Amino acid sequence: MFYTLLSYLKYSVFARYKYGHGIHSPFLYDFIVNILNDKTVYPEYLEIEKAIEKLKNNKIIIEPSFYGANVSTHKKLPLAVILRKSSVPLKYRKLLFRLVRYYKSKNILELGTCCGISTSYLSKGNENAQVVSIEAHEKYVNIAKELLEILNISNVHIVQNTFENSLPNLVTNPLDLVFFDGNHTYDATIWYFEKCLRWKKSNSIFVFDDIYWSKEMNNAWKYIVKNKDVRLSVDLFRFGVVFFNENILSKQHYIIRY
Repeated sequence: MFYTLLSYLKYSVFARYKYGHGIHSPFLYDFIVNILNDKTVYPEYLEIEKAIEKLKNNKIIIEPSFYGANVSTHKKLPLAVILRKSSVPLKYRKLLFRLVRYYKSKNILELGTCCGISTSYLSKGNENAQVVSIEAHEKYVNIAKELLEILNISNVHIVQNTFENSLPNLVTNPLDLVFFDGNHTYDATIWYFEKCLRWKKSNSIFVFDDIYWSKEMNNAWKYIVKNKDVRLSVDLFRFGVVFFNENILSKQHYIIRY
């Protein structure tokens, strides 16, 4: 927690370009103006949030997950608490929706379904897309399926397994978007990233959650930014977004206030 707070103070000092002023990259300017600063209240937002409220009526108690970082600190918690604490913050899950919607992402992979909230936003961004989401925790899988059923979502396939077991055997078309929201350790994050590189293409987008969750996670983000195939990397504090677009001729990194 202290590392995250200190990191946010640094981010607040160095973050720039909230409205795109001073940006010379047409691609990044377009990203800032048409995605980051899109204030449209899409009906899908309200639909998903209403379904989440309905899901809170489920009184199930969730046992700790034994996958990922710091599992020893996890406790049994009511679903309503899990939904509040473990979900990606609202403005970032809306961002996932807008990324999918604007770039018309069709083949999407999510590492870490949890309760299916981010999954729903990815799905609703393009209902013609195919979303594969991987989650090892059985009760999370069941809750996610319940949420998807409430929303009448049929374009999501949840794989109940660990990332380590799933990724080597996952057969997929080149991916338009990958959302990494799983084991927040350095080695695991790098391993997932490098496994997913085999499915990238020029217009692929990789989104990493919690890039300042710990020093270890931030070091993983720095490693990813330096990868030779990454043409543009954007630090939004909670999210790190990387693009492989070959039309971006020189490697670029920006810290954007969001």
